[in-house]
Amino acid sequence: MPLSGLAIAEVGIGGLLVYSGIKGYTIADTFTYLIKGTAPSDTEQINQETFGNPATVGATTPVSSQSASTSGLGSGTQQENEMEIAEFLVSNGYSDAAAAGIVSCIMGESSENPESEGTGGAGLIGWTPPSSAAPDQPIVTGNASKDMQTQLTDLLYYNEQQGSNLISMLNQISDPVQAADFYSQNFERPAVTDSDVRAGVAESVYSELQSKSGTGVTY
Repeated sequence: MPLSGLAIAEVGIGGLLVYSGIKGYTIADTFTYLIKGTAPSDTEQINQETFGNPATVGATTPVSSQSASTSGLGSGTQQENEMEIAEFLVSNGYSDAAAAGIVSCIMGESSENPESEGTGGAGLIGWTPPSSAAPDQPIVTGNASKDMQTQLTDLLYYNEQQGSNLISMLNQISDPVQAADFYSQNFERPAVTDSDVRAGVAESVYSELQSKSGTGVTY
C-alpha cells in the first residue's frame, strides 16, 4: 500500500534504516518504490525499521515471515490457515466480513504463520512483547498446530480487551476490505495506517465464507 508523506520524509533523513529493512533492494530502488507509492511486499519491515515499535505493552508489531520457521504454517497450507482462522472467528461471534478483515490483517502481520518472529513481536498478530499475549502462554513453541490454537484463543482475548463496542462496530461493517481497515486502525494500530491490510485476502476469504453460508457447513 502507498506509504505516507511522513514515511518519505523519514526515509530522506534516515535512508539507511529503510535500506536495512528491505533485503535485496538498493537505496535507489527504495526511493523509487516510495515515490510511486508501490512498496515491496515486505513493507512491514519498512514500518518497523523507520518508525520503531509501539510503546504500549501488548501492542502488535508486524513480524517478518522470512525469519519464521518454515514449518510454522499451522495445521496446513496458507489457504487452509486462512479458513481455519476465519471459521474460528465466525464460530465465536464475528460476521463473515469481520472475520475476513481480521484474516487480511493477520496476513499482513505474519503471513498467517503462528511461528512468525520478528523485532520485538511474535505470533499471528505480532504480540509485542510475545509474553504480553494472554490468557495462554507460551505462544511460540515450535509446535505450529498447538500454537495456532493457543494464539486463536489469545486473539479473541486481545480483541475483547480493545472493547466490546469496537467489536460490535466491526461486525456491523458489511464490506470485508472496510472491515480490514477498521480492524487495522482500531485493533492492530500499525505505525503506518492500514499497512497490514491485504485487500485481496479479505475479499477471497469473505467469498469463501459466503459460499459456505446456507450449505449446512458448521464451523
